[in-house]
Amino acid sequence: MARNRQPAWHCVANLGDADPFEHGGKFLMIDRRGIYPAELWVFSEWQEEAPTMTLHTIKLEHCFQVPDRKCGIYTIGSNIYHPYSREWFGSRYGLQSVADFIGMDVAEFRLLFCGNPYDRAIAYDAVASHEGLANFDQYPRTFDTKREAKAFCRRMLAQIKKAEALPDGCR
Repeated sequence: MARNRQPAWHCVANLGDADPFEHGGKFLMIDRRGIYPAELWVFSEWQEEAPTMTLHTIKLEHCFQVPDRKCGIYTIGSNIYHPYSREWFGSRYGLQSVADFIGMDVAEFRLLFCGNPYDRAIAYDAVASHEGLANFDQYPRTFDTKREAKAFCRRMLAQIKKAEALPDGCR
């Protein structure tokens, strides 16, 4: 019998506000099975005029530095089979523009994409803030009731508390 290879998502950090329902949240999600790359779930704040909340998903691909053959500087890519292919936002001007947007040195910013899931979440969140969430997820999940949205936020925060209680090697 074939085993189910679907991700078992678990929230390990909130990069957003302390109250994600009131001010939006950015949840770092890890697949406990270790099969799928981490994801950043970006939760908008509740909109009273159009009573909904949206949840955008950003896949946190592990990247590596790619030399740009034309000008000799480095950019980033995630395709190990095509080592000179860069990410769509990884042009020499794109990375510089996002790094300037968040006030970080471009070399330091580029290394965030090559780091652990938390570092990658910071990097991809910066790109999403600069370029727009629709470039990562064109069909976000929508919550239509406050009750459903608050329950989701509470569940994510509870998972973070549970993950914080685990020893370092178990997270």
